Amino acid sequence: MNESLPTSDSDRPAPRIPRLLFHAIIATVTVIVASGIMYATRPKRASAPSIMNSAVAGSPLEADEGLDGLVIPDFQLVDQFGKPVDQSIFDGRITILDFSFTNCPFVCPGMNAAMLMLQSQLVGTPVRFASISVDPRNDVPEVLKSHADKIGVDHTRWTWMTGEDAEIRRIVSESLKFELQDDPSRPITLADGSVMNNIIHPSRLFLIGPERQLLALYPFSDMSALDTLKRRAESGARMLQKR
Repeated sequence: MNESLPTSDSDRPAPRIPRLLFHAIIATVTVIVASGIMYATRPKRASAPSIMNSAVAGSPLEADEGLDGLVIPDFQLVDQFGKPVDQSIFDGRITILDFSFTNCPFVCPGMNAAMLMLQSQLVGTPVRFASISVDPRNDVPEVLKSHADKIGVDHTRWTWMTGEDAEIRRIVSESLKFELQDDPSRPITLADGSVMNNIIHPSRLFLIGPERQLLALYPFSDMSALDTLKRRAESGARMLQKR
């Protein structure tokens, strides 16, 4: 992926990954290899770009090839504090977004780990983070808040969202063109002993631009890709500050 990166970052060593986060990512990659989840969560667009071979069209703020026209739509959700939140949370800023759910034992722990690493690396920058639950039935605001507290989220920079199932499916499937559906072949046993279906959902990190456009997709388990994501997000945020 060719992109314009700030020269001030070129000699800066990448921060080490905390051991706990590293093991979370490694464990999740093992699950992916064994189960083929990454294949199941591919974008529905036939022309979706190769993540590692997609190219930035000259600017960190321009969408990668094949992603033109994909934007976060207008929506109404609630955050981890139960407060209403809408699409304006993405306006005028660079945001790293993922879709996950708190009871997910497969890709989500690794996705959380990658997001936490980026949260640490991007301290002091205007880059923001967002997570949208694909299991709103179980992930009510207090559950999201508890989960976020447990893993070490900075609530001032990272918004967790939940809401109506139809609203979330509209964002994921209708607007961003990703698969989102129940997967009864992989049941999940919850803490209370009940069982829910796994949920097939996007397992990549989304870089969202200031006009809510999808700029790029990054695999959470690839350290080189995550470093590119970090530098591109920081570069884009600095460009916005200069406008």
